[in-house]
Amino acid sequence: MKSTALFSRELFEGGYAKQYVHNNEYFSLFLTSCDLAVENTSADTFQQKHQQKTMDISSAQKILKGDQYATLTGVEVLEAGKGYCKARLIITKKHLNAAGVVQGGAIFTLADLAFAIASNSHGPLALAINVNISFLAGKSEGVLYAAATEVAQPKRLGAYDVLVTDEEHEIIARFNGMVYRKKQQLQ
Repeated sequence: MKSTALFSRELFEGGYAKQYVHNNEYFSLFLTSCDLAVENTSADTFQQKHQQKTMDISSAQKILKGDQYATLTGVEVLEAGKGYCKARLIITKKHLNAAGVVQGGAIFTLADLAFAIASNSHGPLALAINVNISFLAGKSEGVLYAAATEVAQPKRLGAYDVLVTDEEHEIIARFNGMVYRKKQQLQ
């Protein structure tokens, strides 16, 4: 009997990646607003790709610890890799504005922290030179996630997209950022 199971669903470069297991084979389905691509890989190849994306989480935690405002806000780092970071914010009463939804500054802080870790994952100190955020939906409870991805292989300037979603994968905000990489290494 053949069986197919949803392995994971993640935000990935402006769209969704759904990964399925079918007869010990992993299938990745990448969905964006412009295209659809299906990639079939063996379990070993899938695991190698996933491990390449993951960097030492302690380095990401070190960046978070240095960002005292994000820490006070309650932002947590869940995953980090070269040019990638996924962070979380559990919504509490302190995050709500007068309208009863999460305050824009809290959402921005979550996205900005994911952006900072993704952009500093290559070693050189990366500092934001331009950012933009669009708030697309309000949220009053639950959990928010920010997934930051690199738009292109970085040089002196780096561009990043960050999608902020809730636990049902509804997009709450979209954040774009650009960094300038200094010659000095991140401390």
